[in-house]
Amino acid sequence: MGKQVNGLALYVTVLTLLVFAVKAEVPVYCGRGEYLAPGEQGQPDKCEQCPNRYYQDQEKHRETQCKVCSPFDHFKHQLVLEDQCTSFSYKIIECIEGYYLKDGDCQKCTDCTSVEGKLQAQACQKDQDTICCNADGRDGHCQVDLLYCGPGEHLLHGHNGQLDKCVHCRSGFYQDKASHREKHCHQCSYIDEHDTRHILVDDCTRFHDAVFKCHNGFFLNEDQCEACQDCSLLGKTQGRACQEDQDTICCDHEEMVVRDGKCEVKEIHCGPGEYLIQEGTGKREQCRPCETGTTNPEHEHRKTVCVADQDKGGSTRGSGSSRGATVTHAFWIITFIVISFVFAYVIRKVVPRFMTDGRP
Repeated sequence: MGKQVNGLALYVTVLTLLVFAVKAEVPVYCGRGEYLAPGEQGQPDKCEQCPNRYYQDQEKHRETQCKVCSPFDHFKHQLVLEDQCTSFSYKIIECIEGYYLKDGDCQKCTDCTSVEGKLQAQACQKDQDTICCNADGRDGHCQVDLLYCGPGEHLLHGHNGQLDKCVHCRSGFYQDKASHREKHCHQCSYIDEHDTRHILVDDCTRFHDAVFKCHNGFFLNEDQCEACQDCSLLGKTQGRACQEDQDTICCDHEEMVVRDGKCEVKEIHCGPGEYLIQEGTGKREQCRPCETGTTNPEHEHRKTVCVADQDKGGSTRGSGSSRGATVTHAFWIITFIVISFVFAYVIRKVVPRFMTDGRP
């Protein structure tokens, strides 16, 4: 009997959880050049542009701050500024020929010929010193690991005994991968001079492609700028303005709010002497005065019926639709109780008998 009661309790609990489950809101993610500004006082989160001298190079993130662009040290003569810091990427620095970058400073490349018994296995790279090996291999050369290139470079395979090396992308091409063995750079993206939808935000360099965004009145949809909807032309009201990568959301009327990308009826609260009228899913709600002899003394409530006014000796009343709603709610409550008792009876009587009859 105890197990049957526990089973019934579990059944009722699951039904209750299903009824009262609340769908979580989809979090907002920001892109390059943006940071997340948490909403205040019930407002949704939104993405803001990084301020001057700050950047954010992550594609899909929820970082609430941008990173600082540190200044370039012009007094270090071996350093070369290859690309300025923008809101989308950090500055890129390299060393002049004969030096390599280590911990933000330039170090002189090792000359293997100046070391007795050594041969150059790999030339000095932008962030790695020359690799010198002992000349004790079968062919007089030592074996080295594969060479990997960085942003702004592509791999050039050595021929006729020459070693692989990394070379810069030529003008009009870029490579944004880090630690790669790509043989080619990618061609930069361009917009037509007659294009009225796209705006160039950042020029293409050998380290990254050009960055574009859409003009006002357009939003980005799969790399294409499309016109934002005009809710007034549809006979609707604007629930949420057109965003950089999302179209306008139009709602049926002004009382609706946007939650999780959909229009929902905004809940209203009634005052003393009023009751709430709910006309149906997706329709407006309104407050109406209680009938004579009834009232609702509470402030900011959502009660659909009025109660008897003790001072006037009235009875509980409301609108016809409110009374109908109350009867409907009572009907479903009674139905649920009856079904629960039937379910408990089946578990208690029928199932044990079935299990007994089925024994060999």
